[in-house]
Order: sequence, then structure tokens, then C-alpha cells
Amino acid sequence: MKNLIVWGLIMAFGLSYSEFARAESHLAFDSALGFTSNANLVQDNPDSDLIGKAGGTYRFPLADLTNRFSLRYSAYAKQIKNDIFAADLASSWSELTSGKPSKKYELGVSLRDYVNSAVGTTDQGFTHLGVMGSMKWVYAHWSYGPQMDIEIYPSDAARTDFGLLFPIDYDFPSSDSKSDLSIGLSPEILWSTTADYSKILLSLSADYDTFISETSNWGASFTVTPTFYLSRLTTATTTLLAGKKKAPPILFSSSDKESLFFLSPGVWWSKDISSDWEFRLEGLLNFQTSRSDTFNYTEAQVFASLRFRML
Repeated sequence: MKNLIVWGLIMAFGLSYSEFARAESHLAFDSALGFTSNANLVQDNPDSDLIGKAGGTYRFPLADLTNRFSLRYSAYAKQIKNDIFAADLASSWSELTSGKPSKKYELGVSLRDYVNSAVGTTDQGFTHLGVMGSMKWVYAHWSYGPQMDIEIYPSDAARTDFGLLFPIDYDFPSSDSKSDLSIGLSPEILWSTTADYSKILLSLSADYDTFISETSNWGASFTVTPTFYLSRLTTATTTLLAGKKKAPPILFSSSDKESLFFLSPGVWWSKDISSDWEFRLEGLLNFQTSRSDTFNYTEAQVFASLRFRML
């Protein structure tokens, strides 16, 4: 099933490229070499590792649709269980209305294949297929609307996740057109056929970028995501000292719903080497804490990448 989908995506890419390469299509390739301080996302004794990435994105028109197809592969030097192949195919179209918010629709399918084993360090750390549909209203500097995600995990007890989101984004107007600041809010409720994965999330983000010169610019990003599980429990043990001297302490345990808090600031710098080549440096810090202390970790990532635009 998975191989069939992969070959179907590759064939779709080949056919669309041959037919529409001359019709305002865009094809870009990128490669990156990076470092992570915590490849396994653990709190104690983290393993650092090198990461290599390679991929390409093809954008092409078809009738009234704007289409995007991408293939990517990430490989780890030591922790090869993290190696992942990703494929995405999406189409979008718009309805323009005078004096009213325009509507933008998008449909997409995706594949995330951990080629060596299920890493399982996150809720999505298993091979899975995805289907996405969204509708957005776009008006002035605002965009907002519902999105539905379905993710199927064939090897994880036939698990299926259904996510309902409502992203809201605002782009601040700029007087000089040399910088851009946007903020986003995305509440989500996710229901899973495996109860431990059902949860409520609220993602807050901010992105800023600005020109340094005609050929270079830099930017910064910030993301905060609290997560509250609906069924997953965590057990805490509390010690109470008895009132009498030499009396043994009293131990009791209590159960509560698991929750996570994720924080991720980042910064990047890019430079155009030529009209077709771009060099980019970026750094990212990831912090996560959990009520149970089971999913706590800190990670630093640094990447250097080259992007080549062929069309």
C-alpha cells in the first residue's frame, strides 16, 4: 500500500513535469548538513548526531489549480532509526470576491516513512499516511479557517488520528516593504482510535524576516505549544511526614492527565549566491517539559543548506 502510493506520487510528478514544465512551473532542489545535540529527544544522556538532508519541490499549474509536490530524505550518521523519507502532494485554488474575504481551498496527501524502524520519540514518530483539507478566508492582513487532518498509522495497532484545527494568521502591515512580521494562533483537537494519543493543542507562533541587503536577509521565529491529553494518565507519588516523631512517612500516589509544554525559538540568515543559488544558515532550540517528567528534553539544532532553483 505504502509503496503503491510512493510510486503513484512519483508518476504524477513525472507526468506533470513533462506536460507543464513550460507553463510557469517552478522546480527547486535543496540539501543541508546539520547537527543536533539530542537525536533521541531524551532528558538524560542525550546523543548528539549529524544530519544530512536532500530534497526537491516542484510547483506547477493545472487548470485553475496551483499544485505542489515534494520529496525529501533525512539521514542520521549514528541514530539511523531516525532516518525518514517524506512525500507530499497538494493542490489549492481560490475564489476571489470584490469587497469581501476571498476563499482559498487546499487538499493534500502525505507520507512519512521511517525507513529503518519506528523511532517513537514523538506521537508522530511512526510511519504514517496523511490526508489534509482546509478552507481559509483571506481578507486584508488576516487569514483564518478550518482544517481537517487524518493520519493513518498502519504498523501502530491500526491507529488513525483525526485532527480538527482552526488556524488564524495576521500579517502586520509594513511601511517600507523590507520587513515582515506575522503571528499565528492554531487551536486543535485531535481524536485517535488509540486513546492515549487523543489531545487538545494550542499553538502560538511568530515569524519575522527583514532585508540586510539586496542579496541577503535574516529572520527569527518563535513557537509555543501547550498540549493536554484527554486519556493518557501520569502517576505522581507524594510524601507526607507524620506528626509524631520517629513515625514513618506516609506515601500516597495520585493520577492526573498528562500534559506537555513545548517552546522553540529560532533564527536564520540567507544569502543569494546567484540568481539560482541560495545559501542559508539556521539555528533552533527546542525545549519540552511534561507533567510526568517522562517527555522532558532540550535540543539544539544547527543547519547549513544550499538551494538551487532549476526553473
